[in-house]
Amino acid sequence: MTRSTARATTLSVLLHGGIALLLVLRVVTHNESEPGRITIINAELLIDGVRSDASGPATAGNDAPSEPQRGGEPSAAANEPADLAANATEVLQALLEPAEQASAEPAPQAPEPEPEPAPRIERPAPPSEQPAQAAAEDVVPKSLPHEAPAEPESSAAESPAPEAAEAPPTPVAPSSTAPRKAGRPIETKQRARLERRFAAWTGSLDELERTVTWKDAGQQYSAVLRRLPADGAMGMEHLLVEISTEQNGRRMSTEMRMARLSFSSFAQFVDRWNPDVAIHDDQIDGRFHSNSEIKVMGGGGGSPKFNGRVTLAAHTFESDGFLSRSRLFPQGVEMNVRRIALPARLVPLAGADADDAQVQLFERDARIVFYGDGTFGWQYLDSSDPETRAPVDARAQYLIGAEEAELHVKGTVDGRVLVYTPDDIVIEDDLVYARDPRVDHDADDYVGLVAEGNVMIAPPAVTGSGDLTVQASIYAHRQFAVRTIYSRRAGTLNIYGSLAAGSLTATEPRYATKIEFDERLASARPPSFPLSNRYELEDWSGEWRADDDPLAAPDGVYETDAAADELVPDEEGLDAADAESVATDAAVRER
Repeated sequence: MTRSTARATTLSVLLHGGIALLLVLRVVTHNESEPGRITIINAELLIDGVRSDASGPATAGNDAPSEPQRGGEPSAAANEPADLAANATEVLQALLEPAEQASAEPAPQAPEPEPEPAPRIERPAPPSEQPAQAAAEDVVPKSLPHEAPAEPESSAAESPAPEAAEAPPTPVAPSSTAPRKAGRPIETKQRARLERRFAAWTGSLDELERTVTWKDAGQQYSAVLRRLPADGAMGMEHLLVEISTEQNGRRMSTEMRMARLSFSSFAQFVDRWNPDVAIHDDQIDGRFHSNSEIKVMGGGGGSPKFNGRVTLAAHTFESDGFLSRSRLFPQGVEMNVRRIALPARLVPLAGADADDAQVQLFERDARIVFYGDGTFGWQYLDSSDPETRAPVDARAQYLIGAEEAELHVKGTVDGRVLVYTPDDIVIEDDLVYARDPRVDHDADDYVGLVAEGNVMIAPPAVTGSGDLTVQASIYAHRQFAVRTIYSRRAGTLNIYGSLAAGSLTATEPRYATKIEFDERLASARPPSFPLSNRYELEDWSGEWRADDDPLAAPDGVYETDAAADELVPDEEGLDAADAESVATDAAVRER
């Protein structure tokens, strides 16, 4: 067969094939169940060995480019060589153009012509995307930027968390406005050592900032201590401790928050235990601390009960042998702790921003009676003048005695009150809150009885027989005393709140004693109630955080006390008050 014959034969085949193709396309476009893309695929299968630039236009509902989709299989036409003559290409284009127009027309009586299957994503694909494979390519790594356009930032913010994604994107560095990352947990042994060192701190901080340095297990540490003032006269003072060290050439820091204990933080606190007095028929529900050795006694129809944490600055306690330690101290007892010193002199309005309406001064001995309607009355004991009544200020009321002014109290308190005198306070009868905090959890009545001398329970002729109830925080710098104990057994002395005293007298046989701690006093105190020099760990994340700043140079103000394993002031460079505190602590340790 000659060349001209071959060309004629080829043209004839193309013409007949084109006619057949046109007929097939016409039939397919009337098929309501087939989309337009299948029409093109069928046309490609009918033409063996033909590839043309015109074979790729999309039908109705399909605007995808002609090149193969990412991740998909190339069509058969794309794999065949294109070596036909130009006239054959022109004939094929002329045959396909009517087919495209026919496929673009809606099928007759079709309720809803279906477009090409959409990608399985919730939002419509942008024009630049290739929807045929979008469902599989939504999570293509960013290493293929030309195949997968990046997602807009807005859509990324609305997408599920990376943990839930099948293939999370490559992490990116956080912006400057992003929240700070959580720190790295401190290794268990290192954390235990730091907790032990800063579990409690006892000392005087006359400056707002001090630096402590020490070395532990070959690691150098420094800590800056900053005082956080109390929030008002009823708030608790705190100490912020920022600990720093160096690891692998980087400065690491962690912060601890320590609370300064008030003397109202203890159910019972005793500075000097009277060796002639034994804890016998007493129940203490709450924290107990003594700066000296205590004496406990069982038998005789009574036995002491410590239902709370017990700490002693002494190395032992005296017992008659009738009680086991586990039964006596069910919450445990810790001995040889640091001594908590009583302040030499109190400031009655410490931390208070009180005006004249909040302060009532008493020049000499006076009786103060509280009433449940939110008022109080008072009169001088040596005067026949009628009682003077006044409202308890809604903010706080300060009843202050002058030097040698003995103040007698009783009644029902509605408000927040501090009774202070440089002399003595005498409790004549029940002193209770208008709203009992054990019943009313919104109760905000507080009473502080603070005496530089003694706080005393009046004789039975004044208080009457039976039980006596005192709801208050008591601070007696010299002594808490029960007068006339050698009388017929009256009942139980119930103290709800706290009791701190330089020393104690016996209460039996007149009273058995029950002290129940007011849980509100763990985070608050009566107005201007005395604060101790004891700080204890309150809050700590237990994590290191990286800091690019260099380690602070130690200033040598503090050093460690190996015996107590606590931080104590260095005597050099401290003021007289601090030096006295150090000397006292040293004397106690020697005892």
